[in-house]
Amino acid sequence: MVFMLVKDFSPFFTFSSGQVLNFIGEFKQKPIGISFATTRGIFDVRFSEVGKHAFEIAYDYKGAYSEKEARKEVMEMLGIGSNMKEVYSRIGTDAFMKKAIKAFYGMRLTQSDPWITSVSFIISQFNNIKNIRNSVQKMMKKFGKKINDKYLFPTCEKIAKASKSDLMSCGIGYRYKYLHEFANTCLNGINLNSLYSKTYEEAKKELMQFKGIGDKVADCILLFGYGKGEAFPIDVWIKRVVERVYFHNKKKKISEIHNFASQHFGDLAGYAQQYIFQYARTYMHRN
Repeated sequence: MVFMLVKDFSPFFTFSSGQVLNFIGEFKQKPIGISFATTRGIFDVRFSEVGKHAFEIAYDYKGAYSEKEARKEVMEMLGIGSNMKEVYSRIGTDAFMKKAIKAFYGMRLTQSDPWITSVSFIISQFNNIKNIRNSVQKMMKKFGKKINDKYLFPTCEKIAKASKSDLMSCGIGYRYKYLHEFANTCLNGINLNSLYSKTYEEAKKELMQFKGIGDKVADCILLFGYGKGEAFPIDVWIKRVVERVYFHNKKKKISEIHNFASQHFGDLAGYAQQYIFQYARTYMHRN
């Protein structure tokens, strides 16, 4: 077991917010532990609360990782590389964001492998978090290698070679076409790791060439898969909330909201979006 202490952190808010879909287990208000499946290994993580917004984190792993690689993977998956005091000082510049920060203090932005992130968000279209997670779990059991009692996340080769009926059995519906095509291209063409070195705009343009990856899904992949903080995923709900809060209910184009986010939040736009999203879906639907 490896141990680390993390302050300004909330495992519950981080993993109930829909960012990460490849974890195994369920969270309650005070989580005990959780597991993550990658294409290379399984991580078992336990949280012990040691103070207000402070947790001791212990983790173990099985799979093809060195100790250095495993530590980096855990830090990215938990989002614990961020200086939250700095994040909050930069995005908490208006009354709405200050309320959102107070309500979800310690929620981190996570980062997973680009392939895992791409699969998760390609099947997220017109779907809810519970269904997406269920589909991901089914895909892991059907196509992932078994390690003890858990399953690895399936590789692009496994998905590329999967039949329509096998993919459909995972509950992804019409999205199987997009996923199958994407997997084949990843297997035979595009190197997803090459997008790390590209600018946000360049990487987004390249991702949006794929069927099933529109503006919002591309931004989700860039934010949660590549850590590109400029990304500001916009769906119908986020558009409505931003118009209501920042534009006095005036209708705005998607491009105008992207420009606003870039100017208002800069390279922390993705962090701001996650707090807007979580606050809005928790409280604003009641109003």
